[in-house]
Amino acid sequence: MNTSKIADSSIWDEKKIGDYLFHSKIPCRLASITSEDFPHVMSLWYLYQEGCIFCSVQRRTAIVNWLLNKPKCGFEIASDKQPYKGVRGRGSASLEIGQSNNILPLLINRYLGSCDSGLAQKLLARPETEVTIRITPTWLTSWDFTTRMSSGNENRS
Repeated sequence: MNTSKIADSSIWDEKKIGDYLFHSKIPCRLASITSEDFPHVMSLWYLYQEGCIFCSVQRRTAIVNWLLNKPKCGFEIASDKQPYKGVRGRGSASLEIGQSNNILPLLINRYLGSCDSGLAQKLLARPETEVTIRITPTWLTSWDFTTRMSSGNENRS
């Protein structure tokens, strides 16, 4: 993450952000700009390594063309469950078409537990049309409402 700027308002430092991104197994909400210049958000499995966020999609997915035309993107990795905490940021996406660089099997193992299921086999069956999205963050922030949400709740029944 050494090229990322951590916002002054971020509750976590660079190491804590990296740890959260590495260990969280919730999808990444990836925002791109459509060909009609509107923002579009898509939830994708992600993997965090080497300071970058990696996702995998099929070539026919609209987000591929959108990111090829406008590689700037936004993302958020945060749970919908209490206590609310997470990371959001901006970055630039680069795409590798027809090469999963072993990202897809890693994503499948991360989210499904193994590559043995029918869904996993179906996803792995099309490597020639697989696209790896590599998001290089340029700005990051985080929030963590754990303390705020837990204070005062002890007296409620």
